[in-house]
Amino acid sequence: MSSKIPSASRPDSVGKVCCACGQPIPLLASVCSKCSSFQQDWKNRLRFASNVVGIASVAIAVATYCAATSPQIRRTFWWTDAARVLSFDESDFAIANEGDGDVFVSHASIVFKVEDGRAIKSRTLPIKVIARSGTIASGPTQGWDRPEHPEQETVVASISQAEWDVRLISASYKESCERLRVFSSNNPKYLMFVKMLGSDLRTATADASLFFYSPHSRSMSEVTFDAVGVVLTPPGGCPQAAPTVPSK
Repeated sequence: MSSKIPSASRPDSVGKVCCACGQPIPLLASVCSKCSSFQQDWKNRLRFASNVVGIASVAIAVATYCAATSPQIRRTFWWTDAARVLSFDESDFAIANEGDGDVFVSHASIVFKVEDGRAIKSRTLPIKVIARSGTIASGPTQGWDRPEHPEQETVVASISQAEWDVRLISASYKESCERLRVFSSNNPKYLMFVKMLGSDLRTATADASLFFYSPHSRSMSEVTFDAVGVVLTPPGGCPQAAPTVPSK
């Protein structure tokens, strides 16, 4: 019976067949001249493992580089300007710059409304502060007319809706004895009022926006925040004023 091994792959009297490609090679050869395979299987496995480790090392190096430079890459293609109001009232503010670059916080705009949605008063409160990227800018606003004894003011509460509407509109005038003051919904002092007075606390709807300028995009941006209006009465009350609840 004739041999089934092709003549091209059949070893001669002084040769052998490559364990990988089946081509004839010299008897003492340790590496195939055709496919470069070792003639000992463990050496081929070791070379394969070395190649895998090498590729993995390159992949890890690329991933590490991308992770280290991703903020710069993201800023290059997807720059973000973002500011968030942490606390705000007419006397002071705390604003977090969560964007990629410094911004100039210009002012806050407040529009007070009555229950039916009609605007009764608008205010612009200058802030004028530079907020560095990744930091919190805080301080006093520049448009607050500080009363003589703000710590002794009382909060209007526990009155009827009809009386509240009258007091609210009256407080919106500059000549009023009472003051209409804005608080962000996360302001610590306002949260204290809520805790003390609960549903008895009277508040006005307020549309509030913060405006900041980005040198990078060369544009003014606006971000809205939740805010309310609270009516405060000075020490001793006002003539014919309804009973009020102390703020402290």
